[in-house]
Amino acid sequence: MDTNSAEADAVSQARGVAWWVVIATLVVVIGGWLTWSPAPQSLPAPVCAVPVTVVEATGERLGCSDEADLVACGPWVAGDRAVLRAGHCERDVGGMSARARLVLGLPLDLNRVSAAELELLEGVGPKLASAIVAYRDAHGAFSDLAALDAVPGIGPATLSRLLPLLAVVAPRPEGAAP
Repeated sequence: MDTNSAEADAVSQARGVAWWVVIATLVVVIGGWLTWSPAPQSLPAPVCAVPVTVVEATGERLGCSDEADLVACGPWVAGDRAVLRAGHCERDVGGMSARARLVLGLPLDLNRVSAAELELLEGVGPKLASAIVAYRDAHGAFSDLAALDAVPGIGPATLSRLLPLLAVVAPRPEGAAP
């Protein structure tokens, strides 16, 4: 076999492999395209001054404090929870779920949040969440966010990352104005 014939065979073989690579790539791309479906769209969060969670007979949803059924039940603060039952409503001050609060950009109440809810925060795992709750249980309610610095496992970097996501909310008596 001469050199030209060997080179021609090698080129022919390389072209054959290249075509199989192209065909396999097309199969993958077309297969992915045929099975693609858009991600399910969640309902947009309400755009209002005071978003609240509304619990009705039909389920739970995000709503606004200025809805007709809620106006008489106020005053409302962003993050409250309204339970509507047979023509009257009950208020749960700050009772919105942690997940809904974070979606709406509302801080979590450090004195009310559970360890599982703290884990929703980026960079907070089970160990740190448990340490925060254990510290709160042992020393009482946090008086301010700076007190988080005393929790084992929280240094300056973690504290600065958590500050915008948490708040210390003073309890509001039922029926008190915001």
